[in-house]
Amino acid sequence: MAQPALSQQIAHLEAELGVRFLDRHSRGVNLTESGKLFLSHAYFLFLSYAYFFVSVLRLLLCVCLTLICNKKYHKM
Repeated sequence: MAQPALSQQIAHLEAELGVRFLDRHSRGVNLTESGKLFLSHAYFLFLSYAYFFVSVLRLLLCVCLTLICNKKYHKM
């Protein structure tokens, strides 16, 4: 995503929620306290999703290995 598009998305989210996440100034931007809180929650959600995704992959691997082992066992 290009920088202006990302900036527009953040500005749209800020307007929609009525909260400022960034302090914009001529030298760049800084996170507000609300921005820091939002970022920490977003990071937690991202890690939770990653953990869930890995757990599902491990489960699928176990199912596949069980099916393969059962198939080999029944051929004997």
